[in-house]
Amino acid sequence: MKHKLSKRILSTLLAMVMLIGLLPTAAIPVFAVEESDIYAEDPNYEHGYFLGGAGAYEGGTWVREVYDWSDLVLVFQDLNGTAMTMYGYVTVKLMNDLSMNHVSEASVPISMLICAVSGCSRSNIVFDFNGHTLNGTRSSTTDYSGGAFIELRLISGNCFTFIDSVGGGGINFSSEADHDNDVAALYINASGERGEGYNCDDPDSYPAKVTFNGGSYKLNNSIERYSRGTLLCRSITYRGTVIANYVDVEINDGTFIAESECKDSDDDTQDLSARELSAFGTVLTNPSGLPEETNPEYGVVIPFEETGRTVINGGRFISDGYAVHHFDNCYEYLSNNVTDLWANNTGDLYHNEAYVLLNSHFHMNYPTINGGYFEGQLGFTGLTYTNSSGNPDLCIRPTSQIIPETSRYFGFDKDGNITFDTLNWKKLHDLQKCIVISEEALGLEVTPEGDGNPVKLIRNAEQSDTFEMSWTVPSYLEGEVVCQPTITITRPNSNIEPKTYSKSKLTLDYSYYPNDVNISCRLYVLAGGAGGESVYFKQNYEVDVNRIYTATDGCIHCYAAGEDGWDEVVEGGSCSFKIYPKDYYELTDPDKLEVYVNGVLVTPDEDGVYTVENVTEDLDIYCDGTGFTSYSNLTVTANGKTVTEKIFNGGTYTFKTLAEFGATVPENSTFTGWKIGGKTYQPGETYTVPGGTEIAVNAVFTGLHTITVENGKAYADEAHTIPISAAAEDQVIYIVADPAPEGKVFSYWSHQIATAGGGGSFGNYDAAQTTYKVYYSDVVLTPVYETQIDNIVINGMTKPSAGVAIDNSDYSYKWGCSVPADAGYTLGISYWYDITDGEPEFAMSDGDVFRIGHTYRFKARIHLKADHIYPANPEDIAVVLSGIDAEDYQCTINEVGYTSATIYFEFTCEREEPDTALICPKGDGTSGNPFQITNIGELYWFAAFVNGTAPYPDGVTVERSEACAIVMNDITVNPGMLTEDGELYGTSGFAQWTPIGYYSDYSGTFDGQEHTISGLYFQNFIDYSEYAKVGFVAELRNGGCVCNLTVADSYFAPPSVSTAQYYLGGIAGRIDTEASVVNCHFNGTIQGGSGYWNNSTGGIVGYSSYCVIENCTTRGRVENYSRYGVGGIVGYMSGTVRGCVNYAAVTNTCNAFDNGTGGIAGDLRSGSTIRDCHNEGVIFSNSYAGGIAGSASGSYNSDTDSTYRSYILRCYNEGTIIGNTLTAGIVGSIGHRGGFLTVKNCYNAGTADVGIAGIINGTENEILYCHNVGTVTESPIYFSDYDGVTNCYYLADSELDEIDGSTYKTADQFADGTVLALLDNGHWTQGEDDEYPVLGDAPGVTVSGMVTSFGKESEKTTVQLFPSGSGTPAFSITLTGTHAIYSFKGVEAGTYTMKVSKANHVTREYTVVVGNSPIPLDAKIHLLGDVTGDGKINSLDKKKIYNHINGEVLTGYEFDVANVKSTDTKINSLDKKMIYNHINGESLWE
Repeated sequence: MKHKLSKRILSTLLAMVMLIGLLPTAAIPVFAVEESDIYAEDPNYEHGYFLGGAGAYEGGTWVREVYDWSDLVLVFQDLNGTAMTMYGYVTVKLMNDLSMNHVSEASVPISMLICAVSGCSRSNIVFDFNGHTLNGTRSSTTDYSGGAFIELRLISGNCFTFIDSVGGGGINFSSEADHDNDVAALYINASGERGEGYNCDDPDSYPAKVTFNGGSYKLNNSIERYSRGTLLCRSITYRGTVIANYVDVEINDGTFIAESECKDSDDDTQDLSARELSAFGTVLTNPSGLPEETNPEYGVVIPFEETGRTVINGGRFISDGYAVHHFDNCYEYLSNNVTDLWANNTGDLYHNEAYVLLNSHFHMNYPTINGGYFEGQLGFTGLTYTNSSGNPDLCIRPTSQIIPETSRYFGFDKDGNITFDTLNWKKLHDLQKCIVISEEALGLEVTPEGDGNPVKLIRNAEQSDTFEMSWTVPSYLEGEVVCQPTITITRPNSNIEPKTYSKSKLTLDYSYYPNDVNISCRLYVLAGGAGGESVYFKQNYEVDVNRIYTATDGCIHCYAAGEDGWDEVVEGGSCSFKIYPKDYYELTDPDKLEVYVNGVLVTPDEDGVYTVENVTEDLDIYCDGTGFTSYSNLTVTANGKTVTEKIFNGGTYTFKTLAEFGATVPENSTFTGWKIGGKTYQPGETYTVPGGTEIAVNAVFTGLHTITVENGKAYADEAHTIPISAAAEDQVIYIVADPAPEGKVFSYWSHQIATAGGGGSFGNYDAAQTTYKVYYSDVVLTPVYETQIDNIVINGMTKPSAGVAIDNSDYSYKWGCSVPADAGYTLGISYWYDITDGEPEFAMSDGDVFRIGHTYRFKARIHLKADHIYPANPEDIAVVLSGIDAEDYQCTINEVGYTSATIYFEFTCEREEPDTALICPKGDGTSGNPFQITNIGELYWFAAFVNGTAPYPDGVTVERSEACAIVMNDITVNPGMLTEDGELYGTSGFAQWTPIGYYSDYSGTFDGQEHTISGLYFQNFIDYSEYAKVGFVAELRNGGCVCNLTVADSYFAPPSVSTAQYYLGGIAGRIDTEASVVNCHFNGTIQGGSGYWNNSTGGIVGYSSYCVIENCTTRGRVENYSRYGVGGIVGYMSGTVRGCVNYAAVTNTCNAFDNGTGGIAGDLRSGSTIRDCHNEGVIFSNSYAGGIAGSASGSYNSDTDSTYRSYILRCYNEGTIIGNTLTAGIVGSIGHRGGFLTVKNCYNAGTADVGIAGIINGTENEILYCHNVGTVTESPIYFSDYDGVTNCYYLADSELDEIDGSTYKTADQFADGTVLALLDNGHWTQGEDDEYPVLGDAPGVTVSGMVTSFGKESEKTTVQLFPSGSGTPAFSITLTGTHAIYSFKGVEAGTYTMKVSKANHVTREYTVVVGNSPIPLDAKIHLLGDVTGDGKINSLDKKKIYNHINGEVLTGYEFDVANVKSTDTKINSLDKKMIYNHINGESLWE
């Protein structure tokens, strides 16, 4: 039942709860209650209900819902009394956001809201923010106003827990004051005795405990002036967001933020108010909470330290000062008259106060930190909870006292440097940011489970295990870390290199690891995203793999046998067996039986069982047969009577008379003797019996034909009851073959006729029971037994793999297959057939390639060897393709003959994902010793290493982004990936490629050495959502280079997310900051999206920003929906493209008016050059399209009066340009982004609307010395008149337009040299077929030389050649090493400026005047401050500056090098001082 009563007036509660400045609140909402709920008796509160249980020890939960401040008052009134004692657990649930403002007039700190819990000494209380916030704001009219927003008072035994079941809830407090004072958003303190509260098992425990499992706690503390804070002991004891006083604390989750604003400070270098402000802090203000021994007598204080009272397992702690801190206010010092100084200020704030300087410590409560994110904006986190300065004994303590060794941490200093090294307290305290994480916080689980690390497992070679890691990044570290699993397999007893798999689950078949195996499951936690540094957790396994050993029976006259599986023994196990005689042998002398195993005599137990213990090798069981004697069975038959006798080898049989035998003579016959085979014996004669066979003895009678049945019986009647050994002429007898020997089957009957001209006939010769009719002769009938082939095994079969070609389809072609050597059959003619579209007329032949999704038949002919037979029913034949799962193919047996059969195997060609397990290559990644990539695993490892997802190998120190690599041979990842049309073969089974530099840019050198990497596949984004860069390399920057590489049969596609923005290229998604792509080729498919235009796509590079692309080609398809350019070579470019050719089909389906699509570049921007390039591909666009560029322009900067002209020089088009707007052979649109474009010495021989340029906008554009011989539909040069067209010609019989500067010329004039003479001299030559002029070799000379620099060998040097007056380099190259060669070929006559630059060096400029001869020009650049140019900064350089100041003036480059401050144009004592400081350790360089 639920009881309601009006709320009590607020004044009756002030003893328990003080509400200051309460704002008006909204009406309390109606509370709906189900009748099924069980309610507690509480006449004073209308929002409470009880869930289950009858008392504190039966798990009852009392829920209190809080809608306004009054509700909160009533809740804590009950909690402060005894009314809740019987109900056990209490949950206080916040149902609304509540706000409170307060203007303080007090001169001492006072809390705005006091919540006390004292009535129940064993309470468990949960406060659930439920997604709501308690908001407090305080301003002050006095100097020292302060205190907490919410003060929580607990008595001994209380356990109080904060949670936020919904998220987004917590406490926010904004405090403004004149001076610093005590301040907290939440202040918690307890009373009681140590060890007598909530945890009586721990004598050091505080009386109460608070647990934080969630919620957000924020303090904004604003003061006018900072006094002395807590650094000197006075009335200020704590300053932080959440403060715990004399309370045990456990923090598992939550966000704690402390913000400071100090408008005035005694120290201009830092905000002193912020310095001691803590996101979370502890304090001990009551000396009674300290052990008595800390104060043995008046005037004496003994420092006391403890730990374990605060445990932080997780959460975010961010402060403008300390992330966490313990406030050691030394109150006990003062109370015992132990002081360092007296302040005698005469101001209003204080007078004659005693202080204790915190250069030592009295009470220190240092925490245990298992996890969390900690950030202190002033450069220290305070993780030690101490003021570390002035405490030498604390500074040297190990970090493990704070952060257990079971946790891992990243530390960042104020300069952003990261460390994982073991720190001391001083370094730990002074970290600006620290990330601490434990296995428990990650919820890391690794299977199989086991004790210890490593876990030791015992397995045998027939078993397997699945190793798997699972984890969850805690919410307080989301965005701060990325987890990357690896599983490494090591063979400890083998020279095989370890294999690392970047996956969280791996199944290990131990049959592949007979020599034991070690497995290391590591979860790398990377700071700052997937490209950052890492720590790891690991679980190692040592697996003792027991081999399976085979027991081989080599016994003579006998054999060994045991229970099922006795002959396959697990290493260390036992093998038990008995000895049995073989057929026709008997153990006649047991004393002579000796059995040896691997040459060692083994004795049996009383049951005749032989046992070999602890088997560690294959077993060879041997018995020489001594003690065994062979025997034969003699079957004697006479006129219906048969007797069988066993006679040992060498024994004699004496033939009897017929009467002695007990048989009679048939009617009309005479007994003539006994016949064995072809010899007749008379009664009384003897026969020496050979051992080991069946012997038939038949009575011979005259007038009858002797019937001998070897391995069978003859009967006179069909019921097989009257045995006979003779038959009359034409008599039909009934014959039965003996059961076939083991491993054989009955095949047919044979007969041997004794008398010439005689004979006989079988009723059915291939039936084991049949009839035989006798004709005029004795006869021997013999059943023939053969080995039945009911199981055919074909070895070496491999499923057809996509892209694999047939290379041997002659008569004996067998696809590498074979049959077992001891098989009773052979493999004959075999062929492949493609049956995808039905029965083919011909088999596949040389060069035919298997295709994904096609169905293939392998037709194999199987021939039987002698004495072998197929089953009568072909369905009884089982066929096994060794190494291929039965579900992967269908098998049909046809054309079964007596000696051969044809087997059809049908496969559907499916792709098998290649093994991309990471393998560390040779090399160390430096330019002098690059990583040497030879296979898929090494290629994927290199990408993972650069991307930060593979750990550093031993001995490698190169920066990930600067690692260099070379390719040693061709590498295929996904074979046969694309059809002839560039479509994917299949939709699954591809190994995904993660581009190099995907998570961070790449600035190393990747040299393909003219090799090809095939079958790269990228579909959608990996761990990326915006502005991704996709290609072989994601982003190339800072002088990075990819060169001499072909990427073929590859597929790159953007995400299915329609709003994603990206740069997409076959070699690089984006290149920037003097990077280069040289001599690279792409042949494949670039398949862009269809839903968002903010991207750029190119066959080689998607986006190029002032970089060089040189001597590259593209084949295949380049497609996208892009506003910012789609190009056969580059989508969007600024910089230089030189010597490139496009053969690919380029398509842009975006219908934006200003998008560009080109054979070389989609969109060419200011200050760029395309030179010596041509297009042969088909170009399609919904907007501007050109054979060379879709759109192009330069620019003008009016602020600096600078022109950045762009150029298209010496280019031509032979492709077809198609579009829904005007298309052109060279450039679709000129100047729509500003003008200033020069098109010179270009021609069109392809198909387009316009020959050279479609649309011209802007100013100062020019088209010079161009011609068109291609097919155009609109205009031969340009669509309308423009005064920038000069000396341009087109093929026609008459003038087709009125454009000045363009003139028609006939075919004869184009062919006879007339047009050639009109074009720019030195660039043109008459074509080989003399139809029209074509471009000849580029004019110009070579400028080359050596560049000398200093610093690191791995750092890049950039050399650029600028035409006079241009801000765009005509030539650019990036070099590696301190002595490197540069070379610029084809530099035309003119004046140039050559700029040489490198990190930490002073850029140097050279004037280069080019004429008709090559120019050798060496260059040298100096480190900043290295005036003498010797690669060092020392007293000689300082002396040079000193002399300059005193009159020996430095000029030119020496002046630039000496002007180290670089903020003015003077060299003075400040420059000299900076050189001096550099010599003494304060580096000038980055």
